[in-house]
Amino acid sequence: MNTGYSFDKKDQEFNLLTSQPKEIEGRNYYRQLIFEVIAKDNELIITPKTKRLNNAIGNLGSENLFEEVPYSKAKLAIDVYTRLTELANSIGGKIIYSQ
Repeated sequence: MNTGYSFDKKDQEFNLLTSQPKEIEGRNYYRQLIFEVIAKDNELIITPKTKRLNNAIGNLGSENLFEEVPYSKAKLAIDVYTRLTELANSIGGKIIYSQ
């Protein structure tokens, strides 16, 4: 919450939290970003997902089209993983990246 994210959904059966969507914008993208956080084996697994916004005024596409963002050198991925690192650092502990 200190990094500007808040919880949207909680699934106790799967130990899953999903953040509220946050609009992010770059030179070639305009999207909504969420983080899914799963607690498993004394670890938190954080998965970033984005959804395209249809146009510059923010109309959304279908509600369930959030897609995982793979790590790459693309501007969107760099932005998303910078935000993910800030979130993980605010939680604390050892950080490990994996696919």
